[in-house]
Amino acid sequence: DTQLETLQSGFQLAKVEGMQLNDALEQIVQTTSLMGGNLDSVSFGKDTQDMTDMLLATSMSGPLDVNDVVQTLQYSGGTAAAGGINLENKDALYDYLGAISAFAQKGVVGSMAGTAMRAFFTKPASQDKQVTEGLSKIGLTADDLWEEGGNKMKTVSDQIEIIQNAMGDMPAVDQIETWGKIVGPKMGLQMMKLDADDIKQSLN
Repeated sequence: DTQLETLQSGFQLAKVEGMQLNDALEQIVQTTSLMGGNLDSVSFGKDTQDMTDMLLATSMSGPLDVNDVVQTLQYSGGTAAAGGINLENKDALYDYLGAISAFAQKGVVGSMAGTAMRAFFTKPASQDKQVTEGLSKIGLTADDLWEEGGNKMKTVSDQIEIIQNAMGDMPAVDQIETWGKIVGPKMGLQMMKLDADDIKQSLN
């Protein structure tokens, strides 16, 4: 049953995206595993179907295709999954994919989106001095971006909303500087393009 469900997912992706079946199956299996699916689990076939539906929904919601989505996930999905944004927490995973779609609306796709998201996930958790300074400048700590107890991250839209609200009416130049400290100067400008409302609306 698991093999049949996975094969059906591959046919679905290949048909919609115009891909070779082998390529579609490889992407589905790798992406499902990356986002928390267990190859040895009886639920893996269902997980591949859910992941395929999410990939296609994301690709249809913005100027990007499934390859763009998969590339973004390859750069940042493992970190997201480790932080609790995975197939066991589908609402958070949908939200994360919404951020990928929202990024695409601003012209940020593939590895660039993935690198920015990975920095956003990892930098605050690193407790780096620059990051701590950037967050404290707006009255936040890294713990504010995680659920109580620190076992999993808040959703991407919730984290963005917390930071945006903390920045308030701060001048754009100061926002750029603050984002640069939180995620690094190269990725700060990219993260400024994300808006919490855009993420929430992108997959509706």
